Amino acid sequence: MKTISLASGSKGNCIYIESKNAKILIDLGLTATAVCEKLQQISVDPKDITAIFITHEHIDHCLGVGAFARKYKTKIYVHTSGYPYIIKKIAFSNLKIQKQTIANVNVFSINPKKTKYFANTTMLNDYCLLYIHGGGFVSGFALQSAYFIKSFIKQTGIKALAVDYSLSPEVVFPTALNQIYDVYLQLIKTYKPKNIILMGESAGANLALSLMLKLRNSKKPLPKMGILASGYFDLTNSGKSYYLNAESDPLLLPPQTALMATAYVAGNCILPLAKEELVNPYISPIFANLKGLPPLFISACEDELLFSDSETIYNNCLRDNVKCKFNITKNCFHAHLILGDFFAESKAVTEDCCNYVKQILKI
Repeated sequence: MKTISLASGSKGNCIYIESKNAKILIDLGLTATAVCEKLQQISVDPKDITAIFITHEHIDHCLGVGAFARKYKTKIYVHTSGYPYIIKKIAFSNLKIQKQTIANVNVFSINPKKTKYFANTTMLNDYCLLYIHGGGFVSGFALQSAYFIKSFIKQTGIKALAVDYSLSPEVVFPTALNQIYDVYLQLIKTYKPKNIILMGESAGANLALSLMLKLRNSKKPLPKMGILASGYFDLTNSGKSYYLNAESDPLLLPPQTALMATAYVAGNCILPLAKEELVNPYISPIFANLKGLPPLFISACEDELLFSDSETIYNNCLRDNVKCKFNITKNCFHAHLILGDFFAESKAVTEDCCNYVKQILKI
């Protein structure tokens, strides 16, 4: 079988795709559309691809290939090779990360190292990005948005704190929300609320928005603005994208999100929850009145399962007179913003986000 290289990098940083007659090498980080375009260059029909081979360490860069495989019903084979923590190896190389405890919760402070990457960055030490990771309330880790945070620091000069909140089903609502609430109340003893940006992706965006609601309702100072990436805001899973995008989303399925919702609210309960148990605005913020919240930047992909959630929050912002910008990306995947400047689509939305932050903060 002949080998055809369509990759610009080394073989160690490629994905192998097999057709009936050839083994094809393509770059990491391509979208499903880009994979098809690559195949068209050598007149290979995507339907003729029989297998895709990736290493465990490259999984984080293969979401587009995952979408391709799902569309054309192609098998993916994953094998372990080398160091699996590629995020740490690449994204963390320019960052200084220190673990600390705030309000009895582990957090990570993230600052730039003195490298060429940050050569033209002027730090604004009075400002802080408070980041809340996603993972469906049941998984994920505090530093999984390192790519975005690295790019965010470069473009804005604002350092970050990432919260390592407790996960379900070991704890249930409102434990994680209360932990983040306590961290924030301690944080505003060091930073002025007007100098804090709150950010979360997926379930983290839910927690970020719920935190702002809780702060408003308890008459505590709100952050200057919020960044909500591909938020999981509707734990009733009732939005139209939950069935319209069930095939186009390479990462999430409706049964998967339903299990996450159950774990978050009821722990190890094996029975599905009634809708009445999930409409609490702190659980499903799509049911909240957003009046009085600070400006929001919302990011989502129109092909992802949770798109309706972000769309509804945006429409509710318009309804409740909350200043908001909604960035919609096409032909991409869930929570693509967290990859920062790693590939073209995430780079574009990251730049849009940072420009909006600078506009709101007037920096």
